[in-house]
Amino acid sequence: MNAIGKAVAALAITFASVADAQVRIEIAPTFGGYFPTRALPASTEFWGCSSDCMPLPPHDLRQVRTGAAGGRVAVWLNHRSAVEASFWYAPSKVTDDPAYGDPGAGTITTAGLRYVFRVDPGSHILSLLLMAGPAFVHRSGDAWAGIAGTTSPALGLGLGIDAFSASRIGLRGEVSDYLYNLELSGDSKAGAWSYSDASAFQQDLMISLALSFRP
Repeated sequence: MNAIGKAVAALAITFASVADAQVRIEIAPTFGGYFPTRALPASTEFWGCSSDCMPLPPHDLRQVRTGAAGGRVAVWLNHRSAVEASFWYAPSKVTDDPAYGDPGAGTITTAGLRYVFRVDPGSHILSLLLMAGPAFVHRSGDAWAGIAGTTSPALGLGLGIDAFSASRIGLRGEVSDYLYNLELSGDSKAGAWSYSDASAFQQDLMISLALSFRP
């Protein structure tokens, strides 16, 4: 091997070593709360009403705030940036006017992929994180049986505080914001309402605390 070939090989080994040293995997079980901020699309009509009753007016349904659990896996490309996959499950319910009964369980599941930017990579005690990326929000449970459109693409934004980022075990507090348009159609099997291409903008917050493991 000539001198140029040896130099190229040495340079490639050096870059590979640097890359291996900088890339770091982070795994974190996450616990927190689910906080919906907007009403669901209003029902367009009621069904199941007998001939001798008055038609009921449309009304708003709302998701219920609840605890949530999930996890995330991050690949830190360097000290400043990472690509991260996240997952959430919230055993929420759907409520409406008590006079019409309780529609029942309406769980929320989210999955997303996002870019993470560390604002102050030189700080190993506390550092600020900014996050953004695509996500999906899925609704399931009795309240959504018979309804189409319960999976929605979303924009996921996040703001976090990372503690002890240089250690093998760290702590992160985070607020995630999921923005999306919910479009529903079909007849619910859980109550006397239906949708006909109804839509409403949604903003769901996840406030969480995670213990981060960096093998």
